[in-house]
Formats: sequence, C-alpha cells, structure tokens
Amino acid sequence: MKKWRLLTGIVLASMLALPSFNAYAEQVYKFGLVAAFTGGPAAAYGVAVRRGAELALNEINAKGGIKGHRLEAIMVDDQANPTLTVSTVHRFISVDKVPIIFGSFTSVSLAAIPVVSKAKVVWITPLVTHPGVIHKSRWAFSVSINLAQTSAYVAEFAYRRGARRPGLVVFNNESTRRMGEAVKKKFKSLGGKVVAEEIMPRGADFRSTLLKLKAARPDALIIASFVGPEALLIKQMAELGWKVPTYSANPVEEEVFFKTVGDAAEGLLYGSLLSNPKKYENFRQRFKQRYKEEPGTFGAQGYETAYVIAEAIKRGGYTSQGIRNALAGLKNFNGVLGTWSFDDGGFSDLPITMKVIKGKRFEFYKR
Repeated sequence: MKKWRLLTGIVLASMLALPSFNAYAEQVYKFGLVAAFTGGPAAAYGVAVRRGAELALNEINAKGGIKGHRLEAIMVDDQANPTLTVSTVHRFISVDKVPIIFGSFTSVSLAAIPVVSKAKVVWITPLVTHPGVIHKSRWAFSVSINLAQTSAYVAEFAYRRGARRPGLVVFNNESTRRMGEAVKKKFKSLGGKVVAEEIMPRGADFRSTLLKLKAARPDALIIASFVGPEALLIKQMAELGWKVPTYSANPVEEEVFFKTVGDAAEGLLYGSLLSNPKKYENFRQRFKQRYKEEPGTFGAQGYETAYVIAEAIKRGGYTSQGIRNALAGLKNFNGVLGTWSFDDGGFSDLPITMKVIKGKRFEFYKR
C-alpha cells in the first residue's frame, strides 16, 4: 500500500533555499529511516524522532553537509509492524544501497537486526530502550534512554521517598513489561514489595484496573506505559478521586500527554534524561519554532541520532564497515543529551535524572 510507504527525502531544496545547495550536490549521503508515523500509540514517538532528525539534517546541510556532501534520509512509515519493517529494510539494502539505517522500536528491531547483521549494514535507533536487544549484534546501536535502568532508578527514588508497598501498572508491550520487571526487582532488592500489579487492558477504559490497584492499598503507584495510555490512566485516576504518590518509569515529555491528561498530572514524578541544559534549550527552542510543539525525550533522541550518523560518516567514510567502526569507537560525544559514549555492545550510556510536572511544565526535580 502506498499509504505506509511514505518515502521522503528530508532535505528539500525548497526547505533549504541556500545559495550553496548545488555546490555540494555531486554526491548525496543517504540513510534509511523507518519508524511508526501512524497506527497506534507508537506513532507519537515515531513522529517525534522523525522531526528531530529532520531538524538536525537541515542544520547539518545548512553548514555544508559532510565534507561538502548533503546528508538525506529516505523515510518509511512502518506503523510499528515488523513485517513492514523487514520489507523496508530489504528495500533499503538491495535497492537504495544505504550503509546505515535509522531504525525503530524494540519489537521491529528484533525482526530487523538479524537482516541487517547478515547484510553487514548498520542499524542505529533512538527507540530501543533496552541494551539486551542491541547487544545481540555488532551492527546494532542505540541512542536512547535505558528504560530498564531508568525504571530501577525511579523505583529506588520512590523507595527513598517512603514507598514500601507500591502498586504497579504496565502497558502490555515488550518494552514496558521489561520496565515493570526492573521495578519489581529493584523494590525486592531494597526490602520493599510490589503489592499489586495490573496489565493495562486494550481500549480506553482503565477504571476497573485502577480500582483493583486501589483495593490493595498501595502506598505509591508506579506506571510503565506509553505516553498516550498513561495520560488517559492518570486522568481516570483523578476522576476516581484516588490520590497516591505517583511515578512514571517512562519519560512523559511528549505534547500529546497534556492534550489528554489536562491538569490531572500535577506533581507526577518521572525518570528522564539529564541532558546538556544550554544545548538542549537551544535545540528545544528551534524545534518548537519549527513544529509548534515540545520535542520531548524522543524528539531529542532523534535529533541526536542524526548528528551521530553524520559524525560516524565524517570519521569512518560512507561505508557500512567504516560507519560501524566509527560508532563503536565513539566516546564522550557532547550533544544535546549530555556527554555520553557507546558501551562495548553499542548502547549509549545517557545520564538520567528525575523530573516533575508543575503547571503543565516538565521541570527538573529539586530535592
């Protein structure tokens, strides 16, 4: 279907309108970009990373590209469908002949990584949040918050603030289930215990789930979910009149969050990236000016990933092996997400912290 095959060269002449455009148009460095832009909760993240990448590419090309060559992305909407992802990856490799693919979520990465590994093409993603997926292949890399680590960090933070018997609610997804497991493991290690756990049902009514959790009388609630369903759950929690210290194991810094939750999330504490304050604020302003929305965590990760691709091509050349070697050796990269490196398995060690919602703003939590 043409609908899912949204093939778009990001950097168009009409967008750049630069006198130097033709000066470095002899060879274009291209990479594939596949993520969900439509179809369910995942689309909010996919659109965010696409926009972040668009913004980065426009900046890179406005400065002359990579050693005089434009950098472009061939975009495809896979709707978070592994079958579509694998089909797209084959096309990127055999037809477009790109040396690197900007990839998507855990579920589709699990399907795509064996394909790129066999072809010896690099897979780099800002949307795989668990190192185990990336560590499966020397051709895979992730520029993403480690949500298993973040979930444990949030659990310990809740424990230090007095939670001993929390409730846990988890969206039914591979990534969020791993987050829930990290929360339970951390509480057990600290001497606490998750007294009630519920999986969020399909649909938009979570009231019965919340009532079951409330009946267990937890002293806190920890949520591991995508942003959209989480916002709806928190809103329904407020409608039920249930007040308990609430924590999110997942960053909620997406524009769609407040569109759903309204004022009900005041005081929500959540794990997020520490970032480089000055660089991030400059990026945030540019992103918001262009898209009229906040970039959120994943918009920033998409932006960072595009810059990392550019840096890898600059260092290693426009070949899969050269790019892979450059990424494997990337240390102390100073970007909007802070100063970080790839570990030996290709996962980024982005620094994390706690944030809080105040007056419909995402703010760093001050102890």
